Amino acid sequence: MRTAVVLVGVVAALIGAASANMVKIVGGNEAYPHQFPWQAGVRIHLDEEGASCGGSLIAEDWVLTAAHCAEPPIEQPRFSVVLGAHHIFNNTEEGRVTIDVDKVFVHPLWKGQKPNSTAGDIALFKLKQKAPLSASIQTIRLPREEQKRDSFWRKTVTISGWGLERTGDKTNAPVLRYAINKIVSNLYCKLFYLFKSFNFVGDQNVCFSGWGWKGGCNGDSGGPMVLYEDDGPTLIGVASFAFVYACNLGFPTAYTRTTTYLDWINETIQKH
Repeated sequence: MRTAVVLVGVVAALIGAASANMVKIVGGNEAYPHQFPWQAGVRIHLDEEGASCGGSLIAEDWVLTAAHCAEPPIEQPRFSVVLGAHHIFNNTEEGRVTIDVDKVFVHPLWKGQKPNSTAGDIALFKLKQKAPLSASIQTIRLPREEQKRDSFWRKTVTISGWGLERTGDKTNAPVLRYAINKIVSNLYCKLFYLFKSFNFVGDQNVCFSGWGWKGGCNGDSGGPMVLYEDDGPTLIGVASFAFVYACNLGFPTAYTRTTTYLDWINETIQKH
């Protein structure tokens, strides 16, 4: 299965999951097995090849991911979700399950391959059956209503995924990896992407700093950004885009801010 780029290379702009570069974890560490039990691997089944993304289990039968993962440039792709995995290429790994996706819901603001906007880069997968919750498979909560006003600036967060460990690698990491860093202001983040446009990073984004050469690169679009609070972990971001041609140079990685789309997420789940 060929891994497509799905945490987008911003130089090439946002493009479909079957041909874009996915963001993957750079400068991080290997997770211990099932350290992030909400982590999902999204498989995009194309005609003869495949692509992959990340995602997060937010309810027993719902996975949150990026819109550009849910709209590859082919008609009627089939999706499945891998849960409980650590060694992503080991299909016989204990505690792991694969569940087909029943329905796909893409945010209405998402305009596909529009070059100067990442608004609405968020999607929901309704699974065909509920995930069997266990020590290796757990849901993660969404932000609280009052957190809609929080910029999360300077907060320490964790990102995770099976992406490339460095620019130039040819294959994804075989094991789940993670990185910990600070959130930077959107103004700081915008300065790194001025070659696209000043509005390429918008209020709908939250940016992982890239300090210490840690961040996203090719491979984990749709994956989680998690804030650990006193009462547990909260999903505050969905991997959207990065400068994937120089992953080790400290560029911020932009995530879709879940608080921006919290009403849409809750309404979609309630209706379906």
